[in-house]
This record gives sequence, C-alpha cells and structure tokens, in this order.
Amino acid sequence: MKIKTRNNIDSNLTLNFDDNWEISTPPKPKTLQYFITAKCNFRCPSCFFRRYLGEEQVEFSEYKKYILERLEERLEKINILGGEPTLHKDLSEMIEFNKSLGLSTNIYSNGARIEELNCDLDSNDAKIRQSILSYDGLKPITAIKTKLPITLVFPLSKNNINDIEKIMVYCKKLNVKEFVFSTIKKLEKEGDFFEEKDGCLTTDEYIEFLNNFFKRNDYPVKEFHINSRGIFDLGKENIKCNFVNKLPNGCECNCPFDIDIDNVGNKKVSFGINCKKNGVCLLEKIVVKSK
Repeated sequence: MKIKTRNNIDSNLTLNFDDNWEISTPPKPKTLQYFITAKCNFRCPSCFFRRYLGEEQVEFSEYKKYILERLEERLEKINILGGEPTLHKDLSEMIEFNKSLGLSTNIYSNGARIEELNCDLDSNDAKIRQSILSYDGLKPITAIKTKLPITLVFPLSKNNINDIEKIMVYCKKLNVKEFVFSTIKKLEKEGDFFEEKDGCLTTDEYIEFLNNFFKRNDYPVKEFHINSRGIFDLGKENIKCNFVNKLPNGCECNCPFDIDIDNVGNKKVSFGINCKKNGVCLLEKIVVKSK
C-alpha cells in the first residue's frame, strides 16, 4: 500500500507498506480533551502547553457537570491532560466517573507518577498515553518504570532518529501496546501549518525513516500510529472537527494546535465545525498493525 503526500507538501515521496502490515485510517470519535490541571512536575522545552503552566486545577464537581453537558452532544471519548494530570488529586475519581458513563479515557502523562494512580488502568476503558517530549533519544525511555500497559508517544527529531532500534529493544522490557510516531514541528498562525525548528526532520527525512522502519515487522510492539500532521493525503474531504479542548482556566477551542499558537478563547465551541486548517485535520492518523 502507498500513501501520498498532500499536493501542497514539498515532497514527491510516498509512504510504502508491504503485505505484512494492515493499514487503516480510522475516523475520529467525538473527543473532549480536558486539561484538568496547569500543574506539572517537568518543564519540557518543547511542550505546547508550557505557557499555560501554573497552579490552576479543575474541581471534580465542575468536571462532572461539564462532562454531563457534553454528553448531550453525543460525546464518545475523553482525553485527560495537563500540565501533568497525575498531579490532580481527583484523577482516579474522574476516570471512574467516565467509566460509569460508558466513556473511554486516555490519560496523557509524562509517566513519573503513574504507579500512584488508584484505579484500574489495565482495560480498554482507561489507557495511559505516555508522551516523551524530550529531544533526547533513549534517555527518557529508560526512565519509565511502570509495568502498566502504555502507549508511547514519540516525536522524531534529528537528535533521536538513530536511537529507534535501542528504543524498540527497551519497549520489550515495558508493556508498550502502541507506539506513536510524530514529528517535532511548530504550527504557524498563518500559512500552511509549519515552520521548521532546530532538530526537526524534513518531510523527506520523516518519510524515508518510516519507509525504512516498516521494512521489518518483527518488533516487540505490534501496533504503530503515524500522526499525519497534515503531511499525508488520506483521501478525506470536507473535514469536520470532532475535538473540543477545555483548559483549566475555562477557555475552549476546537483544534488543539490552537493551544500552541495561543488562539484559545472564552466562547464555548461545539463538535462538527468545518476544519479551518486548510481543510485537513492535523490529528488524522495512520494505524499500522502487524499481521
């Protein structure tokens, strides 16, 4: 299977998969991304939420009220973020509340306090998505000590691209169920999405890496996600945004990339609006499973 880049991407390369891989581009469910706390125990330089860090936290009563309001819009999934969500004293109760409503939960964490959570994370109802935001390669991976099942979100850069084989070996020691490839690029307020940053892979370098990586299928992780980031043509038109982002200060936006470019307002937003990012969802993903 071949996946082309979009017409306005400066690359003639295609993303290629042989018959050993099962490829899909699943639709996005209606997802609330709730940033429940502005507190964080790390200060990662490349964190898109860095400017919002502080002491604000969402009260559990407020959390429940807001979730019930969004259920009227047929909310399907909740991503809990921060800051560092495990610093919120009511996180376990929030997860259990979501489960009582039949909602699945992803907890985006830096992983430092996962073992302290007092709830069942070994299920399809609640999953840890550990975000490694460092430009470093193996170092932040070796700091993970949990045996809980996790999804590892890993942004590729020039500084860590050569460590991927070592990282795969370490994933075998962990309980990594899914591995997410992304790129380190910064969104512009105007223009076609991205400006290059120091250490950022070019589009050609990103595609060449992925093509070389997927020539094998003997990795300890059997499911990989590739964040499209507006690079690949997934054949989808008339994109409707199925995201709502709620910050600890009460502000909202649809596209989470608007948080990075400080384009969050006080007006309540809804699901299903037309995409304003050149007609392509930056959060579309390619799911690659070993057969």
